[in-house]
Amino acid sequence: MLDWIRDVFSGLALCVSALSLYISWRTAQKSNVNAWVDIVPTQEREWHLATLTVKNPSHLDIAVMKVSISLPDFRLADMNDVLVDDGYGNRVLPATIKLNPQSLLLSFDSLSVAAGGTTTKQFLIFQPAHNAKKIATVTVAYSTKEPKPKWRSLPVRVVTRSSL
Repeated sequence: MLDWIRDVFSGLALCVSALSLYISWRTAQKSNVNAWVDIVPTQEREWHLATLTVKNPSHLDIAVMKVSISLPDFRLADMNDVLVDDGYGNRVLPATIKLNPQSLLLSFDSLSVAAGGTTTKQFLIFQPAHNAKKIATVTVAYSTKEPKPKWRSLPVRVVTRSSL
């Protein structure tokens, strides 16, 4: 009588082992992309200079397509729309940033990240002065560069106000 119980537990252990192997294999197939956003305050209190860094440790090339930010108070702006010439041929941030309308979504013209590579992109984050929120969520949407691209989104938490 104990033989069939031992056989059932052996079969169950074999199934769990096979399932574990399958999950490990599927996890290894995914592109484990890392992203983070560094914030630097600008001369204007409501604007933050953000640098998005995307690291691609996977074996597939990826293309970062767009970045969005959490609702309702935060907005995004493209650096190319804001930069001005300083008179010496350099493109710099102006003393006062006047940009309307800001958007919730910022599209990149397929910002590519090679397999094993890292890339950065700068943009601006607008937060009204009356807003007391300390954290925003920036969502990075990317796709793999393969015949059938896989779309993924990666949420990144950004501290916009200090807790002091």
